[in-house]
Amino acid sequence: FYHQDVMAFLQTATGMREKNFDIIFVDPPYASMKVAASCRLLAAHHWAANSAYIYFENNCQIDLSELPESWVIQKQKKAGGIYYYLATCCKLST
Repeated sequence: FYHQDVMAFLQTATGMREKNFDIIFVDPPYASMKVAASCRLLAAHHWAANSAYIYFENNCQIDLSELPESWVIQKQKKAGGIYYYLATCCKLST
């Protein structure tokens, strides 16, 4: 379990290179607009296990084309002024 600034963690967590997570919550400050960048870093470092669930939210709609290609949106909704999403990681077998 990790609780800290998502961008700082993703850019400096060199000891985490061999880990894969099954459940990931991405919740950077809304005004920072860092959701898509955070998701791309997660994918670039292969931290989402195959079939992982990734939950993320923002105060404005997220451009889904900016998310990793291996992520499939399972649910997306809006509650009040919050847009929230649940994706799964579907890596292709090699």
